[in-house]
Amino acid sequence: MLCLHRLSRDLQKETPESIMGQKSTTQRRLDTGSKTGVLAFSGKKLKQIPKKVLSMKNIRVLDLSDNLLPLIPVEISALVMLKTLHLKNNRITGCQDGGECLSALKKLEVLTLDGNRLEQIPKLPTKLTKFSITKNQLVTIQIQGKMKNLKHFDASGNKIVQVDKSIGTLSAVQVLNLSHNQLIELPKEVGDMGKLSDLDVSYNSLEDLPAELGNCDNLQVILANSNRLSIVDRAIFESKSLSRLRLENNKITKKSFLQFDGVKEFMERRNARVDRELAGGMHETDRSICGLD
Repeated sequence: MLCLHRLSRDLQKETPESIMGQKSTTQRRLDTGSKTGVLAFSGKKLKQIPKKVLSMKNIRVLDLSDNLLPLIPVEISALVMLKTLHLKNNRITGCQDGGECLSALKKLEVLTLDGNRLEQIPKLPTKLTKFSITKNQLVTIQIQGKMKNLKHFDASGNKIVQVDKSIGTLSAVQVLNLSHNQLIELPKEVGDMGKLSDLDVSYNSLEDLPAELGNCDNLQVILANSNRLSIVDRAIFESKSLSRLRLENNKITKKSFLQFDGVKEFMERRNARVDRELAGGMHETDRSICGLD
């Protein structure tokens, strides 16, 4: 009798009304997405993207984060209006067609692939402006194709030991985050990134910073703490906009830093920035000497 009671109770849980309710919820999401162009299917334990989603050619924003997707399907290239795609925290190892499906999304501007299992950067669409691929399995960074519109590139938290010279082709990138990797050096071609304003290479194993960074006239911030640096090249201090530099947890002391060639001009810009921020009410402004106090 007890077993029959449990069976009856379990069957009651799976009533046609509850099943219809689940279908209704999914359908409501699809209907809303069809009307608004914004569709969210995050945290649904999906192992593949529903076919109905891949047939919705008017979708502009698609969020498939926090699922169990192993690959990016070829069919995603049919979403020709897509501008924003979130695929973070899945199990993605690559594109089903070997790497071309994302590059077919000609209008895509924002792509997040954080928290997956990618070992290389897939070929990306040329209109992309913001790309995040943190906490994957990347070992190298190699840029495929022309990425003339990319402004924000975050590859922190990987296992990167090498950055290819193709990084220099990212002429529009303003923010570059390569922190928490295993880099020993950066290629001199980073000096070709003319729009670069913020560079984060903290928590690596860098033994020096390329002097060519001094060619980046828009470079305002370099975060290089927790590396193996013992000196900073004069050319970097001469960068016209550089006013914030973090160097703690390197082989540099405050005393040795203040004796570096070119540091006087940098300190003038740094002091002027701190004064402006304090005058503007930013009382939590970092007043340390590059974190070396």
